[in-house]
Amino acid sequence: MVARFLFALPTSWRGWRDEDDALPVPASTGAAFNMRIHDLAVDFAGQDDVMVVTLSPEAVAVRKQQADAIEVALRPGGRLLRIAEWAGKLKGTTLRLAGLLHLAHHIDGDITTPISGDTMTAAVTLARFFVEHYQAAMDTIATDPDNGTNAYVLDVLIEKRMVAFTRRELHRKVSRRLPKAADVETVLTNLAQLGWIRTSDEGGYELHPYAKHHRDNADDLANDVNRAFSATT
Repeated sequence: MVARFLFALPTSWRGWRDEDDALPVPASTGAAFNMRIHDLAVDFAGQDDVMVVTLSPEAVAVRKQQADAIEVALRPGGRLLRIAEWAGKLKGTTLRLAGLLHLAHHIDGDITTPISGDTMTAAVTLARFFVEHYQAAMDTIATDPDNGTNAYVLDVLIEKRMVAFTRRELHRKVSRRLPKAADVETVLTNLAQLGWIRTSDEGGYELHPYAKHHRDNADDLANDVNRAFSATT
């Protein structure tokens, strides 16, 4: 299901905020946004027929170029291979983004006008943004920072190289801190929900193959996110 969502990880301003600089959205901007949303809702409220929006030749060329690049990136060793399930939907996602941009810019005109090359280019740019942020989001699937027990057990799994293990095997490693089997079961459930481990066909567990890399590099992800933002602005 996660592969069907778009993620954005904006840089947090907590710790750097200045209340005196917290200016409200300009009234004209808010009014324009509200009017645009209102007009879209009203225009489509009574729309019963399917409305077909086509691509201009320029948009087709831009889309083809992106589609070819995606296929190359999905090959062995490609930069999208690790998120192949999500990236496999990227072509369709880009078309949907182009359609939304087209609607937003043509609400006062003829919506059935073919999508322009500029609009498709903007959609491709947005798609690049979401690629970077989806990768960052997947890399930040981490234990709850407020729950040190999760982090402790994860460290044990990584440092002991417990690539495949059973609950009993793990319990023997962490019994001093987690003497109750029920506590171990709770942590395993948490780590599975967060993506660090998964159940195996044999009834045991498997550690994420990139768990050590993700844990050790989590602090550097903010820089990746910042680069993704600057690349699209």
